[in-house]
Amino acid sequence: NVFVLLNYEKSEGKAVETGLALAYATPIIVVGKHTNIFHYLENMVFVSTVADAILAAEKLAHAS
Repeated sequence: NVFVLLNYEKSEGKAVETGLALAYATPIIVVGKHTNIFHYLENMVFVSTVADAILAAEKLAHAS
C-alpha cells in the first residue's frame, strides 16, 4: 500500500488522510510542494508529476 497525496490546492482535509497514513506507517508520495509541517518528515517522497508518483510507487513496491 502507498498513499499518494495530490497537493495542488490548499485544503486541510488532506491533513486527515496524511495523518492516517503516518499513523499506519504507510509510505507517502506527495505530488507538489511542501505546504505543512508534516511534509518535512523523512518518510515523505516528493515528486512533481503524477507520472513521477507512479514511478516512485513502483520503486517502493519492488523494494519491499
